[in-house]
Amino acid sequence: MIRRLLSSRRVAWPVATTVAVALWLVYSRPPSRIANNNVAPSGGHVVRGALHVHSQRSDGGGTLDDIAEEANAAGLDFVVVTDHGDGTVGTRATYYDDLLLVEGAEISTRGGHYIAVGHGPTSYPLGGDAKGVVEDVRRHGGLGIVAHPNSSGEGLAWQDPALPVDGVEWLNADSQWRMSGVLPFAKAVTWYWLKPTESLGMLLTRPTETMHQWRNRRVFGVGGVDAHARLVVLGDGQYGRGGLTLSVPSYHTMFGLFGVRVALEEPFSGLADQDVNFLLDGFKKARSYIVVDAYGEPGKFDFFGERIDSNELVEMGDEVGEGVVSKFRARVDGATDVAIRLLRDGEVVKEVNSSELSYSGLNYELAGQGGGRRISYWVEIFRSGVPSMPWIISNPIHIGVEDELAVEVSSGDLDDSVQPLSLSSWFIERSADAAASGSSRNGGFVMDYELGEGSATYVAAAHDVSTGIIEGTIRLLVAMDKPARVSLQLRDNDGIDRRWRTSFYVDTELRRINASISEFLPVTDKLPKAVPVDQIDDLLLVVDRVNARANSSGSIGIGTLVLDDGRAN
Repeated sequence: MIRRLLSSRRVAWPVATTVAVALWLVYSRPPSRIANNNVAPSGGHVVRGALHVHSQRSDGGGTLDDIAEEANAAGLDFVVVTDHGDGTVGTRATYYDDLLLVEGAEISTRGGHYIAVGHGPTSYPLGGDAKGVVEDVRRHGGLGIVAHPNSSGEGLAWQDPALPVDGVEWLNADSQWRMSGVLPFAKAVTWYWLKPTESLGMLLTRPTETMHQWRNRRVFGVGGVDAHARLVVLGDGQYGRGGLTLSVPSYHTMFGLFGVRVALEEPFSGLADQDVNFLLDGFKKARSYIVVDAYGEPGKFDFFGERIDSNELVEMGDEVGEGVVSKFRARVDGATDVAIRLLRDGEVVKEVNSSELSYSGLNYELAGQGGGRRISYWVEIFRSGVPSMPWIISNPIHIGVEDELAVEVSSGDLDDSVQPLSLSSWFIERSADAAASGSSRNGGFVMDYELGEGSATYVAAAHDVSTGIIEGTIRLLVAMDKPARVSLQLRDNDGIDRRWRTSFYVDTELRRINASISEFLPVTDKLPKAVPVDQIDDLLLVVDRVNARANSSGSIGIGTLVLDDGRAN
């Protein structure tokens, strides 16, 4: 009897295990890709590519040749490499066979990471406060894109959505991995070795928080694959080259996961320097959309508005006044099992289970919505059976006009009723490996300096402000012997060196700088965000390695210093 029972159990366990494994494989199987025999994503002036890729020049696993080879194999028209850096090299573009490879940079700021592309070489390193980096990227002719704006990783999320950025990663692969739950991750791991791209597609979810946060801003939305092809199993950190690493997910897998399509004014010519301008112009005008290629390759996609007063179309990225658009239309070729949703400021206003959508409720909805408010409409297309993540996400069409924030620090006249501080009271501070001297010259104060080699080298012109009132604005007249970005810091010296900082651009022309106390941010997370104005002892103009190279030298001149409590304006 016992032998019979044990024998039956020995048979039952393998059978039960086999059945369980089979059921799990069926349950966890990724959705099949749409089979589309009429695909022309690169036809006409629409190009397909991948944005936000890392190479061995920072924390990626492959060379530029490796990336280009995999991108060509994946059928891409372009790829934008954004290795971590300070922007000083500028943007470069090269053709690898039929692939346009663009080299930008991902810049670390104190308020998140910022992608710069299209900018020229900079005369000083970009970094420090996010506001200054946004200004500098635009000053040097580049487009700036917020990377992984709502990442759960330390120091990765974007802190100030009000800054006048050009674009934002609505979708970022690294953020998606970090947010994925245990069950989707288990499904992806199960099928990764057989269907790597499709399995990773199961980890994607609609980036609702990001899209809601940026829905009314006139910025272009993109998908950043954040591809590294380098998984550190055992090693010495992000940039270390020792230890054990795996080339997963591979570049080829990530290039097939999702990407962007950009509609160009002119087709690529084969000349890299010219074509990168065509590409960036398409991004800047928001003539682009995100496609999750793991769900299938779409044919032609259109989203546009029809004007009341002419036969011209209103395209993605356009901003028009109220009463201009009579109807929205959207369609996608080569797919039948789809649902198209038209969203207004993130809320669905119409949904059809069809490959075409038409909507004409614009005028009624906009009645009484004036006052400068911008309303944004965009389209999301879902595949049947994949309700958690759109297959295609368009860029918005904006109705109404709203003023954008100015990029530069305001520079009004100094108020004569506010007494300037004494220029003779400036004193010099420096690190041990730096040299600096100060003197009164031409009616102002001049600091001559030379930085040292170390990462902590610095020089500063400091002024005692413990008896002043600093509740409103700090006003300065400043010039330098070359273009630079200088840190302005407030310090509490009561036992511990506690600082709050902002920064400003300066060149050989005397500039009037107005720095509001509200712009100063703590230099460490341990300090309160708001400046304790009644505890501040010193004001410092600092040149350090955040925005200057090792061993660099120069002169900075200060013409006037005023502490304005805001009541004299």
